[in-house]
Amino acid sequence: MFKVDFSGVEESGDFSPAPAGTYTLKVLEIEEGKSQRGHNMVNVTLAIVGGSFDGKKVFHKVTFIPKGEPGAGFSKHWLKVIGQPYEGEVTVSPLRWRGARLEADLSVEDYENKEGVTKKKNKLENIRAVPLDKAQEDKKQEEQVPF
Repeated sequence: MFKVDFSGVEESGDFSPAPAGTYTLKVLEIEEGKSQRGHNMVNVTLAIVGGSFDGKKVFHKVTFIPKGEPGAGFSKHWLKVIGQPYEGEVTVSPLRWRGARLEADLSVEDYENKEGVTKKKNKLENIRAVPLDKAQEDKKQEEQVPF
């Protein structure tokens, strides 16, 4: 237990979703866990790269469903898109996902939070690798040092 003085501190943070559209995203954080059905799952925090929504966070879950069950190929596709091993038997290392870039179409959908309030969130769709020329351009921009 500890004390914090919030006197004079205003709440901050824009948690509204980005508008639907196509974006380049970068993996910021990962958290390993289990799905409700007991499958390995990784909660991924991504950030939009570039444009007027640069830095806006988007959340995604990657669930590793066993082969033979519906949806098993989604995690394989995810690994392929972010440049991780995905063929045959592989050891999944989510910590290596940090910094990976991908392109995706974001949609906006409703969800109900723990308090039963309907809110909006982004959903990743049509996830694909960032075209090589775009990835190189993004890397150049990050390496530029302002004078």
